[in-house]
Amino acid sequence: MNGLGRINALVLDKDPFILKVLARMLANKGITNVATFDSGRAALRWMDEEYGRPNLILCDLNMPQTEGIEFVQQLAERQFVGSLVLMDDDQAWSLPSESARVAASLVPVLGHLHKPATPEALLELLSKWQRNQPARLNA
Repeated sequence: MNGLGRINALVLDKDPFILKVLARMLANKGITNVATFDSGRAALRWMDEEYGRPNLILCDLNMPQTEGIEFVQQLAERQFVGSLVLMDDDQAWSLPSESARVAASLVPVLGHLHKPATPEALLELLSKWQRNQPARLNA
């Protein structure tokens, strides 16, 4: 087994279509335990009350109500120890400055995806995630 089936993923994006596409892309890579949310508050409530913590989060940084960076700060307060993939649909967006802000919040950032994400870009990040995991998850 490649270990990807053991990933508990959370996808946070304001666009229901993007949520469906990313959930399908993850499923095609063997990740079937995927929770999707269009609200940072709902995602945090789910993490706090229902199912525990995912070990991989894909997060849109441009969210209504709870902005992506605010969501990441909330993850830090909850001592999130999984990996975070930042997403944005603005090709002119400054990845280094946003990465520095997120890194300052002490949440492990696995990488970045520009939307619309490609299966190849997602697979590259999943491979990176897998290389960083303990051997017990990759067995």
